[in-house]
Amino acid sequence: MKTEPGRISIPAAFALERQVSKGDATEPKHVTDHIQTILRAQLEDLTAGLDPQEAPSKITRTFGGFGSAAALDRHVAEWKRNQLLGPAKTMDFTVPIGTRMIAPPYDHSWAVGAGEPLAKYDGSMIAFSEDGFSASGASIVLSSPNPVLASVTPQGTFDFAWVSFDNYPSLLSRGGLGILVYASGNPNPLVVRQAVLWTVSGVSQFAGNSGSGQYADAVAAMTDFGPIRLAPALINMNPGVSYEVWMWCWTVGQNQQGTAFLSDVRCKIPVVLVDAGPPLIIH
Repeated sequence: MKTEPGRISIPAAFALERQVSKGDATEPKHVTDHIQTILRAQLEDLTAGLDPQEAPSKITRTFGGFGSAAALDRHVAEWKRNQLLGPAKTMDFTVPIGTRMIAPPYDHSWAVGAGEPLAKYDGSMIAFSEDGFSASGASIVLSSPNPVLASVTPQGTFDFAWVSFDNYPSLLSRGGLGILVYASGNPNPLVVRQAVLWTVSGVSQFAGNSGSGQYADAVAAMTDFGPIRLAPALINMNPGVSYEVWMWCWTVGQNQQGTAFLSDVRCKIPVVLVDAGPPLIIH
């Protein structure tokens, strides 16, 4: 491309394509297997070194101070309803020139345990804590006719909360966010990031905590050079290969059954920003 002196040449735009889902296609089994492996590892880390017989036997008789199983169930149901119908939040972000915006419905949803199974329709994900693990996630599928470096940034918010209405010395709970990126035909993810929002081992009566923030800004790891954020996820994309980006929230726990301990993590991702540029080549 010829340019006149003093003028700036503008390179051709890099193309990204959004693949259209066919029907109600479900996610590959290796995705669910990998996410559950991650959650199982979180649960094992949370319970490491504890006596498996240490479950609090009194909990199932006291019903967390609510007097009966029915009263406890009503309290839990009301708390979950309030969490699901919480106040809406406004979004405030700047879209750079040349950035593509992807909005729901997304391509796939996935959930396990007490997780929201229909996250792809509006980008709302929620996971309530229970014994074992719970998670909710949604994904987008991308491809490119040219080699590009893609930057994928989910734009949205997260909220979390946990509260205990009684003393539970052996109760365990942890929750957080995650991003996974897969290339088609490869069961091993290209990008794996997790952010832990809370972790508790034993709780006292009326203890609790809550927080919120931007999904992409959650800290996945701390290094000597500063924090590694959950996003953007960078992908070196090749022609003829589709890439699936999963956004999800999760909880793990133990010794929570029959207790008046409640926790959840909620995410709302109304748009995903995708940028593309020259591929990153390291010699």
